Amino acid sequence: IGLIEDNRTAMLTELNSWDPDGYTPISETLYEATQYFRGDRVYFGGGADATAYPSAFSKSDKFTSNPNGDTPSVTASRNSADKRLYDSPADQDCQKNFIVFLTDGLPTADNEANTPIESLPNFASVTGNAGCDGTESNGKCADDLSKWLHESDLRADRPGVQNVTSYWIGFG
Repeated sequence: IGLIEDNRTAMLTELNSWDPDGYTPISETLYEATQYFRGDRVYFGGGADATAYPSAFSKSDKFTSNPNGDTPSVTASRNSADKRLYDSPADQDCQKNFIVFLTDGLPTADNEANTPIESLPNFASVTGNAGCDGTESNGKCADDLSKWLHESDLRADRPGVQNVTSYWIGFG
């Protein structure tokens, strides 16, 4: 997380290095971002070393828990007192929070977070569905989770409402 002016070159270099190969876990990635904004348990971001970087869902699959080879979720994003938790950036009651989601296409290999997404607090009442309403198993929770992020208070422990607005950019 940082100012685009300070990170533009690094971001463009990173984007240009990507080689899309078919795995597009949109709902799973959005769920991990949800956990980050809530200051909740690291789910897919445990990486290969689950002891140093514990997560609730730790496997060696490079497309989920270990997306950057041997690098788990960014260490600085962890709670300093409990590395199993994220340190939420949503701390102020007047603060705006955004997710700009860049994707190389439609979701694939994207159904391992459906149950935890549907178990989020007040998920059914916020989305109007008992579960995710997508028609395909891959990515069926992305739109419901986006709605939940925008219409829910992610940090009941903080004054005001901390929510997230999502923007989506599809490259392919």
